[in-house]
Formats: sequence, structure tokens, C-alpha cells
Amino acid sequence: MNTEPDPDGCPYCGAVGGVTRVACESPKVDAWSCTACQGQWWTSVVNPELRHLQHLRQRTMEVTARSILREVITLAEETPELSHGQLWVRAITLLIKLDQCARAWPG
Repeated sequence: MNTEPDPDGCPYCGAVGGVTRVACESPKVDAWSCTACQGQWWTSVVNPELRHLQHLRQRTMEVTARSILREVITLAEETPELSHGQLWVRAITLLIKLDQCARAWPG
């Protein structure tokens, strides 16, 4: 068990010295104790899965961008067979998809 003092100090009295980590049954919870005021408190990550969701969102956006790129390549290959109007509509549709993807891109 790590017994390093909490760098933020005691939330009750503000003391830094005498603040130590104490044993806790949950591995996801940090338990602390202050010898100056006898205060005890616990901290935990509110949503430890958030970073995984952010990674999932990033990967989803990458897949979406690749899909749009494949559509652009397909459109370029089909251009000789398309009328001007068909080419225009498909190109505008792809630009809209690309814009939506760029606006939703994380970060």
C-alpha cells in the first residue's frame, strides 16, 4: 500500500503533514486520514471508462473519415459515366458528410 501524503492536503483542516493513505477494501478508491484533525475521506474516479469511450469515439470518426474517402475514390472512378447533375449531387453529398465528420471530430 502506498502511504505517500496527499499532495492536496486535508480537505477539512488544510494540513499537509500527517495526511496519509490508509487501507481500503476497494482497489478503485483511495482512502486518506489526517492525524491533525482525525478527518477521513475517500476519493475515486467518477467515470474510469470515459477514456475508453473517448478512444472509441476517435476510432469511430477515423472509420467514418475512411468511409467518406472510399466514397470519394469511387466517385472519381465513376465520373466518366455520370451526368453533370449526378456528379454535382454526389460531390455535394460527400462534402456535407465530410463537413459533419470534421465538426464532430474530437479535440
